[in-house]
Amino acid sequence: MRSCIIIGDPDRVQEAVRTVEGIMAGNRPGGAGPPPDAYQIRLPADRIGLVIGKGGENIRALEKQSGARMTVDNLNGATARERTVFVSASSPQIIAYAEQLVYAHIGETPPYAAAVISFLCNALICCL
Repeated sequence: MRSCIIIGDPDRVQEAVRTVEGIMAGNRPGGAGPPPDAYQIRLPADRIGLVIGKGGENIRALEKQSGARMTVDNLNGATARERTVFVSASSPQIIAYAEQLVYAHIGETPPYAAAVISFLCNALICCL
């Protein structure tokens, strides 16, 4: 059995506890878009095309190589300086590997070492 320490604003901690309990019970949120607990990689907007590739070719290859599920935010015609790649996987190691692959693919170095810190509902969760 693993223990989790959840730190943050009391309201956010309670939200995180409910979410974690739901996931542990097998309740995965449905609907379109990334899972609410997806790890976020923020990239310069001019690099997102390299991640997606023609017809989604690159992102599918990155998913296959890493074992993670990746989706890109949908701006619906708006412009932004940054875009977000949402990454979800069964383990933090797979997420860290996917992040390394994304940065390598665009020819950049991650802004920090490959430590994956999960932020869920704006609360820090450390599983021991």
